[in-house]
Amino acid sequence: MRWTVIKNLVQAWDALKNRSKDDKPEIPKLTKNTSVPRWHESLRIVLTRITGVRNIPLIYVLRDTVAVPAAAPPLLANQPYSDDTKSVANELIARASHTHPQFDEDNAKVLSIVDEAVRGTIYSSAISSARRSQNGRSAVNTIITQYAGKDKWLAERKRADDTIRTSKWLGTTNYKLEAFVTRHRNAYNLLAQCADHVVVELPTEERRVELLMEAIRGCNDVELRAAAAAIKQNEDPAGPKYNFEEAASILQEADPVVRKDAESKRKRPSVQISDTSGQPTSATRSTTPTANVGATGAAKTPGVGKTGVEF
Repeated sequence: MRWTVIKNLVQAWDALKNRSKDDKPEIPKLTKNTSVPRWHESLRIVLTRITGVRNIPLIYVLRDTVAVPAAAPPLLANQPYSDDTKSVANELIARASHTHPQFDEDNAKVLSIVDEAVRGTIYSSAISSARRSQNGRSAVNTIITQYAGKDKWLAERKRADDTIRTSKWLGTTNYKLEAFVTRHRNAYNLLAQCADHVVVELPTEERRVELLMEAIRGCNDVELRAAAAAIKQNEDPAGPKYNFEEAASILQEADPVVRKDAESKRKRPSVQISDTSGQPTSATRSTTPTANVGATGAAKTPGVGKTGVEF
């Protein structure tokens, strides 16, 4: 092996060992307000950040294929991992054996994480047998089989698709366009997750921009309409018409709700407004003369305007 490969391997291995000393990420709770598919995705992310007794990310316990292929893919030039995995951590996740003597300990650690996630919920009873065998892999698979089958993903697909295609934003409430765009973005990301389980026709970037602008078409704000028109007229292949994030940024800058909030903050609060009767306030009554209000030529009193209101 070349020294460069060994050096890169040592650095990556040290990083994995140090990961076990880091603060543990928060365990995602599976509650009635969280769908099982979404929880499963969050759990997998967390398990990539937590290492087991062999300093391997615990997600390897949930690997789809238990058996490791005998033939390993070729390594990238001067790297201790293949083009398929792109990192030492992913290489370990893909090829760590489930028959290793210490696998059972990692499997039990996954179970403790899942048990914490479902404790006190209707899902807790589903993993009773997995608790007895300390089998975290079995616990996750049981929950997914019972509560996140194909019908669940179909429901998630419909909900996300409805959000993208039918939701509207009028800009008449305090609901900012930024929050609405985030909702659109999250729905698209959910559709992408559904594509791993059911058939999904993901909209192109251009179509995503079109759907977003269709959703805000009911808003009559002049600046927002001008921003939308500018996006439509821009035919640059790398421009906002073909880039959701860039288009969203342009539209958010013209958000009428944000402008309305900014204008209300610029107005003087009532505590700073003088007595409209023209009489001095209690704080200045002893030093400020009373203005003669009502006559066409109101008295010019120091510190008082033409209308009789103190500056």
